[in-house]
Amino acid sequence: MASNDQSNICKAATLFLIVNILCACTRSQDIVYNIDEEQPKNTIVGTINKDYDLRSTMTTEEYQNLVYKILVQGNPNAFYFDINNRTGVFYTAAVIDREKLSQCTYSPKCVLSVDIAIQTTSSGFFRKMKIDVIVRDINDNDPHFAAKQETIEFSEASVIGSSATIQGAMDIDAGNFSVQSYRILPQDSPFSVRFEKYVDSSSIVIIALKQELDREKKDFYSITVVAEDGGIPPRAGTILVNVTVIDVNDNAPEFIQKVYNVTVMEDVDINTTILILSATDKDIGLNGEIKYGLSPIQSLDILKRFEVDSRTGELRVIGQLVYTPNQSLRIIVEASDKAEKSLISQAEVYVNILDSNNNAPVINMNILSAAVSEYVNVGTVVAHVSVTDDDTGRDGTVTCYGISDAFGVDKLGENEYKVVVTKSLDREIADSHNISVVCQDSGSPPLNTSKTFTVFVQDENDNPPVFTKRVYFLTVEENNEVSVVIGSVSASDIDIGQNAKITYRLESERLNSFWLDPENGEIRANSVLDREINTQISFIVIAFDNGVSALSGSATVVINVTDVNDNAPKFTESPYKANIEENVPFGTTLTRLIATDRDNGVNATVVFSYVSPLSEDFPFFLYSNGTIVTANRLDREVKSRYNFTVMASDQGTPPLSSSVQVVITIADQNDNFPVFIFPKKGNNTVTVSYYAIPGSVIATVTANDLDAGRNALLSYHIIAKNDTDIFSLSSNTGALRIMRNLKPSDYSEYRLTIYSEDYGDQPLSTNETMYIIISTASETSEIMESSHNFVIAVTIGCVTAILSMIIVITIFIIKRRDKLKSMDTTPSYSSVTADRSNLTLVGKGENEKQGQSQQLEFRHKTMPDHGSLTEHDVHQISYPENNNKYMGSDLGSSGQMFGKMANVGFHSHELDTATILQQHNSILQSRGAITPRHGNDNT
Repeated sequence: MASNDQSNICKAATLFLIVNILCACTRSQDIVYNIDEEQPKNTIVGTINKDYDLRSTMTTEEYQNLVYKILVQGNPNAFYFDINNRTGVFYTAAVIDREKLSQCTYSPKCVLSVDIAIQTTSSGFFRKMKIDVIVRDINDNDPHFAAKQETIEFSEASVIGSSATIQGAMDIDAGNFSVQSYRILPQDSPFSVRFEKYVDSSSIVIIALKQELDREKKDFYSITVVAEDGGIPPRAGTILVNVTVIDVNDNAPEFIQKVYNVTVMEDVDINTTILILSATDKDIGLNGEIKYGLSPIQSLDILKRFEVDSRTGELRVIGQLVYTPNQSLRIIVEASDKAEKSLISQAEVYVNILDSNNNAPVINMNILSAAVSEYVNVGTVVAHVSVTDDDTGRDGTVTCYGISDAFGVDKLGENEYKVVVTKSLDREIADSHNISVVCQDSGSPPLNTSKTFTVFVQDENDNPPVFTKRVYFLTVEENNEVSVVIGSVSASDIDIGQNAKITYRLESERLNSFWLDPENGEIRANSVLDREINTQISFIVIAFDNGVSALSGSATVVINVTDVNDNAPKFTESPYKANIEENVPFGTTLTRLIATDRDNGVNATVVFSYVSPLSEDFPFFLYSNGTIVTANRLDREVKSRYNFTVMASDQGTPPLSSSVQVVITIADQNDNFPVFIFPKKGNNTVTVSYYAIPGSVIATVTANDLDAGRNALLSYHIIAKNDTDIFSLSSNTGALRIMRNLKPSDYSEYRLTIYSEDYGDQPLSTNETMYIIISTASETSEIMESSHNFVIAVTIGCVTAILSMIIVITIFIIKRRDKLKSMDTTPSYSSVTADRSNLTLVGKGENEKQGQSQQLEFRHKTMPDHGSLTEHDVHQISYPENNNKYMGSDLGSSGQMFGKMANVGFHSHELDTATILQQHNSILQSRGAITPRHGNDNT
């Protein structure tokens, strides 16, 4: 049972390990590429096997058999790409239009993701890789207005700064390639434009009035609004805006004549038109429509006997005329327009009445109520009328009637009548009613008399205040003084008296930035405004009347805070640092300075300039937009760093500015050849003594390179020489050395061609010729050398004497031991020398039962000229027992012994001191330990 459990546990662990390995081998990896939209088909996006290090994760065989494939199913983005299934080159399969991709429309970032399957045909390797392709926007779309044209209206009474809005243009490009600015054509139109941009890149265009309008001079404007994006050059779209100037009632009607004269008979028929009045008005609409009437401020007899058709201007007789000798009637007529606040003009009509010999009825009127409430009940009596006629019979029978739209005449008794209210009154429509009572006899022709009286309608509070505008657009500069008047609102109430007396207040008591005068509607600033915090402030004002049951109306006030140049431009970096290589072409862009200004308009338009005058050959040009380009050739070897100050100024009045330090570092290019310091022309010869020690420095080659870094690091080489085995040149230090001991045959003058090369990416080099003369020593040198050789000879002699004694003693001991030991002999020899060499001689003797041999060991020490002691390996001289010859092993070039010793016959029992010394001297002479110089044979 336990065995089965262990088996199951092992299987589970193995399965878990396999699953983890498979997951690790197939996990997704991400690669991000960037590509501009509108690239042609087959544009290479990237290479998978290079951009993602697949080689390090698999064997060579697997890597060579990799197959790539795009996972198409369920991924619409795969339509735009393809991949070479062998090389892993990932490229576009179609032209990508960023604006046609639904997931990228109006999005600041556009990413197309595809999955790539990578597997090998030689093994079970498989990997899925996610590729994110960021499609960068290009400026390939114009701003576009939804409509081809728009129509807006401005009143000719609109104040400067009043505005109207239209829907802004849309640009389906993203970022800076979307709509960035608007302007108006023609530029001399009385309008300006600004805009507000929303989060979704849409905008509203605000067309504001910058000059006063006069409809009577020009009642229509056609302007073009141009929207531009931020591309270079910008793309633009336009819309035609038709501006209609709305009339304001600023012209009163004018009669064609100021005075009219007319003659009529005393018995003229009622409603006879005796004159047609005519007037004109320059305004339009209701402001230009004219209505006629009689001035109420004139004789009541006139008002009783005449009327004017308000529409046609016809002056008609409505009452009995009475002839008065030598007198004419003066009628004042009026022409008024139909505006809310109408304007009027007057003219005079003189009526001459001719006598016709008849009598009209006489009316006696008693007015009971000259004023009634507009809430008065129908049927209320306002006057009592009695009538008499001096005629008799039918000529004296009188009937009376009333002329009024709201009042009538009811009969009370014989020749008695009452004037009553016949319909509801509205003071706001008519605040008074002229009631004409006409009494006519039954004569032939009938005569009539009329009397007119006025009933005034008393006001009731039945109308709320109404503002003159629904929205008031006001303008104030920021940084204003507290209590400065910004503007005013005005409301009217068609009621009268206390019912029309208006009090103003703000809807929100928490609005502390403004104060509203409750009596005159004047709006004042209660605090200092800052456009950079709020460019526009809206609030609601309320107007209350003072009626018993107060009524109210409201309007919106929009205050646009205009900019004052109170913010200096601010640089985004300080200091600005830039690097550029020397020798770049003129006009190469180094960097672009950026400064922001929180103000608006020209106050935020930043222009860049140098702070102080610079030299004429200053190598940089600064554009007004902050771009710095090269203006002259840059040479790092002349100057490697430039420090200067740039000022950013706005265009306000007065302008504000700030400055920043700009530091430009010139990077090195490998543009300078090495220049030899030694050798050079006039100083290129070195004289070397014949006794120069191998490895000693005879000269140092030096050169200089004005460049920097690796471009100034130099190496040295010999490219041509007479004898390549004598000299060597250090590539790093330039040290020129003797390679070996010089021989008499080396006496000569040598010509070396040396070149120096820098370590630049494209290295530069320079050649120079050097002469080396190897000469013999002078007399003093020869004497010194002879003395030196004499010391060597004495030293060797002493060493030889000591060695001889040691050898004799050694031989004696060996022979004695041979006698004592018939089989074994171990002679030992030693020789100690001083000065230039040290030789230790150790002799070993062996008597073997089968094949006896003798063996000598030499330990040789040399002391070169520089004084250091060198110990060399043990070298043995072996010889057989029955052979009178032996060979000596070679010693190395640094003092080791070379050469052979042959034909030297001795037996192990016949070694003598002379023989050993002779062989020793031969070895020393062969290695130059004792070398005759210039004919000197002393050793």
